[in-house]
Amino acid sequence: MNNQPIKLQKRFIHNLTRFSFTSIQLNDQQEQQLNYYKSLRIYKEKSHLELFNLFFVNKLLHSPFFVNNSMYAYKFSSQIFGFKLTEFIIKNTMGRIFTGGANIQDVIKCQQNLSKRSIHKINIFYFKFQIGVPVIYDYCCEALDEDQNEFFMDKSAKCFEQTAKIGDSTQNNKISMKISAVCNMEILKTLNKVSEKQQELFNIIDQQKKATLLENRYFTQLIQIYNIYKQLFNQLINDGYNIEEADVIQFIKQILQIQLINDNYEETQIKKLDWLIYVHPYYIQQEKNQNNIVKQMQKLQNQQINQSENFIRRMNQVLDTASKNKTRVLIDAEQTYIQQSIDSFIQQFQLKYNKEIPIVYNTIQNYLKSSKYRIIFEVEKCNYLKIPFGIKMVRGAYMNEESRIAKKKGIENPICDSFDKTSEMINSNLKFLIDNISGNSEIIVGSHNCQTVQMVTDYLQQKNIKNTKQVYFAQLLGLSDNLTYQLVEKGYIVYKYVPFGETHIMIPYLIRRAQEQLQVLSSVELQYNLIKDEFKKRNLINT
Repeated sequence: MNNQPIKLQKRFIHNLTRFSFTSIQLNDQQEQQLNYYKSLRIYKEKSHLELFNLFFVNKLLHSPFFVNNSMYAYKFSSQIFGFKLTEFIIKNTMGRIFTGGANIQDVIKCQQNLSKRSIHKINIFYFKFQIGVPVIYDYCCEALDEDQNEFFMDKSAKCFEQTAKIGDSTQNNKISMKISAVCNMEILKTLNKVSEKQQELFNIIDQQKKATLLENRYFTQLIQIYNIYKQLFNQLINDGYNIEEADVIQFIKQILQIQLINDNYEETQIKKLDWLIYVHPYYIQQEKNQNNIVKQMQKLQNQQINQSENFIRRMNQVLDTASKNKTRVLIDAEQTYIQQSIDSFIQQFQLKYNKEIPIVYNTIQNYLKSSKYRIIFEVEKCNYLKIPFGIKMVRGAYMNEESRIAKKKGIENPICDSFDKTSEMINSNLKFLIDNISGNSEIIVGSHNCQTVQMVTDYLQQKNIKNTKQVYFAQLLGLSDNLTYQLVEKGYIVYKYVPFGETHIMIPYLIRRAQEQLQVLSSVELQYNLIKDEFKKRNLINT
């Protein structure tokens, strides 16, 4: 047998890596942690070239200059070398680390590899879809502007539906989904503004003139009651609505679902929680959109109505299939300028599909200062409606964009002031959720931060909650493998988000992964040391 190719391969890798590993001083605790991860040997399944690719890509992605100019580099390379060659390079470098391939079949192969180490997947389909470990299927469909058309969104919905069918109808089957992949972005922006005006309307008729949320366990203001008939009618008239008293009565009955007390509308009262739960910028039940006050709140053109109805059709198509297969659908959080409209639709679909188990999940981005109020509302809402909650907890993915927009508008930055503040926020919110988990409610801790994950496992032990099927962990494919395998070793259920889709439509996703890698500098030394250790075990570099 000719061993010459293998020898040449080893020599090639040795020469390329021998000057790249630097000696890093570790304290005793870090040394102990490193030795533990070395014992897991998390990269032993990778081939020599896969291991080198992992090293090379991580080295590249920790260059601020490259990461900050990655989109420019992609466009420049495409112009000079052509799209095919550029995408071939991306697919076989970053793509091999952070994605599961181009289609569902590729993801299934990826899942089989992960299953060898008891890791699940979350499927995320990137048509621009995504996946995860059992695996969360995550179809990459971050549509670029030119893809924002009805045909593209119908195709995306069909792919989401296909991922919802994969699995064995157990609690392990989960998919991830972006609302902006199946709904026109401009519609979401428009409905977001409608939602903001609806909340402002309630704030005006609020006797206290403020809707400030109290920082306690529950929304105390949500359970205060108000005599709203006269205030609502007068304010709508002042705002230029063409209505009569009968319209307000119909709004109270049909939209707020409140029965008149002794048929006397003068005594009609409403809780703020009722308003937040039942008043929406657009309804998934068409008859409610015909309500006179709702129509005047929306002020939508026929084309916008048609696009909204198409979106609801797509969501029902996906969620009907998911419900039949008991597949959890993890709805991604997005930018704040569309998040209220997304939350509104999620609420309505949760009420429809989450009767017994949380088919529809919401996602909370904990880098937002408002996240603590949203968490309280999510729990209070589900308790009020007597449905289980399904919540995915993440730090967030749009920090740079949110900060830039806030600065441009001259408004307060919605992002927490520091990394430590964000850590305090997510830790506090996770404890609150764990304290309030009951029945069939579920939490997914989507974190690459060792301290946050350690806090959760410690708190679960403190609360005497064993390796529960109600609290899961998840990391993105290619990120924090050491953390993933540590949790598996301890017996927790861990998912990997495995994105899949055509390379050219996964570029925005891959760039965000690069930006996340750049921000998580605390794990760089650990990653390099583990790669170095694997190289040494294979005699690819000298000790």
